[in-house]
Formats: sequence, structure tokens, C-alpha cells
Amino acid sequence: RTPNGVSSKTLDPGLIAKMKKSGCYRLSLGIESGNARILNEVIKKNLDLEKLKQVNLWVKEAGLEREGFFILGMPGEDSETIMDTINLAMEMDLDAAAFFSAQPFPGTELFKLCSEKGYIKTSGSEYLMTSNPSVDTPFLSKGELKQWQRIANYSMAIKKGAGAKTRLKRLVSTMLLKFYKTKRRLTVEPPSYLRPLLPGQGWRQ
Repeated sequence: RTPNGVSSKTLDPGLIAKMKKSGCYRLSLGIESGNARILNEVIKKNLDLEKLKQVNLWVKEAGLEREGFFILGMPGEDSETIMDTINLAMEMDLDAAAFFSAQPFPGTELFKLCSEKGYIKTSGSEYLMTSNPSVDTPFLSKGELKQWQRIANYSMAIKKGAGAKTRLKRLVSTMLLKFYKTKRRLTVEPPSYLRPLLPGQGWRQ
């Protein structure tokens, strides 16, 4: 398997077939974002999302498990771009997905940018933990980012069959309502797979 992640740009049907033959059973794809602007202008991944979807199908057809790695909370990220990422993960029908928070490691361009703009709001032992947001921007606070991580992870859990658990559905519903009922997020309409959790809401009103 590839627990550190691989770039989809390096994969083609021939290579995937050889990996399968060698005994590889799972590929973890470093996707990062489902929004083209965040992906290529901010993260500078230079990744074609349509090509990614094609690679995803090749891997699925080869019979390998597919895991996606995503990063939430890059500078310029907001609730709409995060929904693009969650939607992409759901559309790809991945076997597993991990949603990490953006962490500005010292010496990186991201660290320099976040330091100059005063975005780094965490210090001490909590700093640089991908499960604990440390970047707080005008578009997305640390608290909001933490909630979005939970929404992303719970959405995937429901997609993979854990949705029968009433408590899990209640948690997702509560968190989603907190975001969608505020004025600045009314433009973000819930995708079809989340609407059953939010009955009776007039999203287009």
C-alpha cells in the first residue's frame, strides 16, 4: 500500500496493473482539494481534477482499494470551497478518505504567508497537529474549520454505511444546521446526499 500518498499524475493503467500484480492492494491518493482555484493557485498542485477522476476509475477497475487525502483550511478557503472538496470525495466513491487541516510547517511558503498575515493562532503542543487547526483566516476560523473536518468525516461515514446509526446522523444534522442557517452561508446549498439529514429547509428561499 502507499500510506504516505501518491500523485495521480504518475499513474496510468499499465503501471496500476503492475502494482496490482506485485501485491499492492490499496492506493492513497494525495488529492488535497476539490476546488480548482485552491488546488492550483493556492496549493500549486497543478492537478487536473478530470484526469484525477479518470485515474480513480482506473484504480477501481483494477480492483485496488482507493483512499483520498484532503487538506482543509488553506488561505483563501471558505465554506463553499470545502463543500467542493467533500463533494469530490463523495463523487469519487472512495473506500476511505482523510481530511486534514492545513498546517504551516516552518520553512515553507505557507508558513511565511501565514506568519506575515497573522493567521497562525495556535502554539505549544497543539501546534502542527493535522487534527487540530492552527490557521485562522478572515474566511474561516479555527473553530469553523474543526467543525468542517467533522462534517467531512461524518459525511463519508454515512456514505459508507454508518448512516443507520441515529446518533451519527443527529451529530451531522446539528453541525450542518449551524452552518447553513447563517446568512453568509445561505448560498451554499447542501448536496443531495446531505439533504435527508436536513428536512424542511428552504435552501433557495
